[in-house]
Amino acid sequence: MGEQNITNQYEVLKIVAEQNQEFIMEYEAGMDTMQVYKVENGEFVTVYDVSKYAADDKRIKNCIGRR
Repeated sequence: MGEQNITNQYEVLKIVAEQNQEFIMEYEAGMDTMQVYKVENGEFVTVYDVSKYAADDKRIKNCIGRR
């Protein structure tokens, strides 16, 4: 039941993000990685992926014009 709920949440997130042309950011603290996604044709597309994000937070500026 919990796994289905997570799947449903991702589907809603994709619809909202695509309709609003928004980016989705994901940061994994344990691995210090940052990913930025957008949604195209109902699928997550990686726009920006970097390891050691906290070590160099200026890198996020590079993804801002990539719509």
